[in-house]
Amino acid sequence: MTIGNKRLRLPLEKAGQIQQLPNPLTVFKRDNVTVTDGISRHLIEEKEETYELSIEYFEFNSPQRFWRLVSSHIEAKALDQYYSFKADAAGMNEGERNRELFRPWEFQVTTEEFFRSDEFVSIRFFVYMDYGGAHGNHRTMTSNFFSSTFGFVDVRDFLQHDDETAKKVLAYCLKVVEAGLDEPPQEWMINAEDVEQVWRALEDFNFDNRGLTFNFSPYVILPYVYGDHEAHMPWSVASGYIGEKYLDHWHSSRF
Repeated sequence: MTIGNKRLRLPLEKAGQIQQLPNPLTVFKRDNVTVTDGISRHLIEEKEETYELSIEYFEFNSPQRFWRLVSSHIEAKALDQYYSFKADAAGMNEGERNRELFRPWEFQVTTEEFFRSDEFVSIRFFVYMDYGGAHGNHRTMTSNFFSSTFGFVDVRDFLQHDDETAKKVLAYCLKVVEAGLDEPPQEWMINAEDVEQVWRALEDFNFDNRGLTFNFSPYVILPYVYGDHEAHMPWSVASGYIGEKYLDHWHSSRF
């Protein structure tokens, strides 16, 4: 059995019991690792009668503690998606598998660098899933690292855990999204007064030299038919909301 770039031997016998052989319905399984320019890229592919999946992620080969943090976080997030899907697939019932119009479930995760400069790193994960309904769905997730000074940061850190600030940032984002629509929506799917909904809506953000980019997947702020949306907030605007320690560190490190 291969996990990442390590080969593990599974014992055939444990406590006097013979372990079961792999599922005979398995058609295809592969776990590849390629290394280029100091980055290892992992690809997990599986194809069975009931599902097909593809999980792609990367890690930095630097032994430094900060880069180990970044790499382990990326891998953990990708593999969490992998095992969550496998749990869903294991729970598929006979009725779902045997119905006349059944088609294998599909699940894909791809990972990209949104931004990297020195120790400032912003990552995006694109997730696609199709569980045999009327249509598939997709989601964008993110991870952000604000150098070894702060390590991993999330939107609550950036916005100083201030609920009112979060509401103002969401209001700004909704205006940006609305400006890009052919016509304004009749209503938003999000309750802008529910602070937990607001924080969840803002959690998938990235940063780069231009500012912040908030990613809104289908059903987060609008129905599926509207697709997904990005709302860009330049640093000049974001500076009115972000904690001063992050802004000072960004400017002192970048200029």
